[in-house]
Amino acid sequence: MLNTYGVENFPSEVRTTRLDTDDMISKDFFDKINSVVLEKNTYQLLISFPGGANYDSETGLFYYSSYPENPFITLCHKNQTPNEFKCVYDQMHTVFHKVAQKNLYIRTHTPMWCSVIHTSNLANHSLRQNNKLALASESCPNRIFGIDLITKEKTMHYKEFLSAIHNRLKPKYYVEIGIRQGAALGLSKAMSIGIDPNFTINVEIPSFVKLFRCTSDDFFQNYNLRSEFNNQSCQLSFIDGLHLFEYALRDFRNIETYCESESVVIFDDVRPRNAKEAERKQTGGAWTGDIWKIYYCLKKYRPDLKLSLLQTQPTGLLLVTNLDSKNRNLWESYDQIIEEFLDPEFTVYPTEDYFRQFTMPEEFLNSDTFHNIKSFFDKKFSGVGLATDEDKGCQGQPRTQEVVKQYRQQLQDMMTALEDSSGKYQEAIAKLEKLKTYWSEREQQ
Repeated sequence: MLNTYGVENFPSEVRTTRLDTDDMISKDFFDKINSVVLEKNTYQLLISFPGGANYDSETGLFYYSSYPENPFITLCHKNQTPNEFKCVYDQMHTVFHKVAQKNLYIRTHTPMWCSVIHTSNLANHSLRQNNKLALASESCPNRIFGIDLITKEKTMHYKEFLSAIHNRLKPKYYVEIGIRQGAALGLSKAMSIGIDPNFTINVEIPSFVKLFRCTSDDFFQNYNLRSEFNNQSCQLSFIDGLHLFEYALRDFRNIETYCESESVVIFDDVRPRNAKEAERKQTGGAWTGDIWKIYYCLKKYRPDLKLSLLQTQPTGLLLVTNLDSKNRNLWESYDQIIEEFLDPEFTVYPTEDYFRQFTMPEEFLNSDTFHNIKSFFDKKFSGVGLATDEDKGCQGQPRTQEVVKQYRQQLQDMMTALEDSSGKYQEAIAKLEKLKTYWSEREQQ
């Protein structure tokens, strides 16, 4: 998980190309290689880095271009050819990615170097079982190579985390930007606003959800969110709109205007898995854009905010609290912020330090941090009314289960009446046909 790593006295016996897209090295990798392997003069090594990190021979720096979190690296003898060793499970990389998404989940708090998979590895032979992944215990002697605990436990999906937030905080007023098919929006039990210029809902959406087919910029220009919420503040927001930094920034500052200090705002897609996903222009496939920059922007221009980076699947979340609806820093400094964060010289991919900030969502939900968030949230919003039996919905209609049943019954009655009318119509047509036949016969006579 290196962004830059200076290498002093890099041994001439080691030759480098690029790090593979399913590979990773720990921060102390080169030190360990120097002290444990090279000093013994046992091997002359070729370290194969085909496709993720680059070594700049002029500066002696390694830097990542993709996949900063996967723990596999290929080491082979100098006289080996690429055809003499294979990838994970002795399969091709495309197969590995399919296997990894379903079966391999790495949970670690520190960078690690793990060579338990590839054929012809030089270390960790005790962990390899028929070239399959073995679990490394805390007492594993090979931790000298930076191995951390490996488990098949899958980290929480972002929708599962959102569901947990809804269930634990029980917000009464919720906004979602970028609703797509409505899967995340359908988790809400609150009076909800969904904003998306191109939504195609394919799930059942509760009657208390109001949808706006427009961009978020247009929504905040033409609507007053507090008015849409019966003069109440927004309590929970999920920003998953256009995956460009400046749009996410505007969405946040617009939403914060309608929030209380205890409100919660969540950004999606802040943990790109590779450089291609983090590009500002979508070229096909998964895309996070440069939303991750919002973390550094808020940290610099709004140090009063409390930020929590969460390592949810697939591309992370950023949870923001301690909001201030009257703070104008992001508005007054907007041009300066855009110039800074969209500067071509600004890094196009997060640094090692950025990825170190992420917390596992399960741990976050059980942490004192979240306990305090929930405590303040409950204390602030526990007395705030929600559109229940007597409240009105977004279209001014009562929102109760009983009324819904009444509407359904009315619809059924209308369908029955229509069917009855259709039957009477067919009966009249039959009588007309008989009359037509009768008069035709009379004319022939």
